[in-house]
Amino acid sequence: MSKNVSKLRGTALFDEFEALLPHFNNLNEDDEFKFSKAIFLMARRFRIEEYRRDNIKWPTLREDIEHMRQLYVRYLTKDVIIASAIFLVMANVESRYLGDYDGRLMYKLTKAYIDRAKSAQGSSSKMAPSLDEHGGGDKLHP
Repeated sequence: MSKNVSKLRGTALFDEFEALLPHFNNLNEDDEFKFSKAIFLMARRFRIEEYRRDNIKWPTLREDIEHMRQLYVRYLTKDVIIASAIFLVMANVESRYLGDYDGRLMYKLTKAYIDRAKSAQGSSSKMAPSLDEHGGGDKLHP
């Protein structure tokens, strides 16, 4: 990926993040749990740990990123909290491969949200709500 495209993409991801921030910044307890659960499921489904550990090459990620983008667009009109969770995972995967300042910042921000969600899911004693009620099921496929 060229530096100019990388720079533009990092800035575009950051701008999208800023636009979504009001939708997940001050959630009530139930919505926070739904948000964390969606991040946890997406991170598991799209093998976030493998991306971080194995340094998978950009061309092999395009399909997963496009799939996440389709899910994001689909959920944006149905449930902005779920859409925000999908975006965070998608932006984490994509921004890991961007070299500009905004790309690196996006990676750090999204990694913090994903790590926090995984921690919350691991320590939760409350039964996780199913995403079926939002039209997606646990698989989160389009």
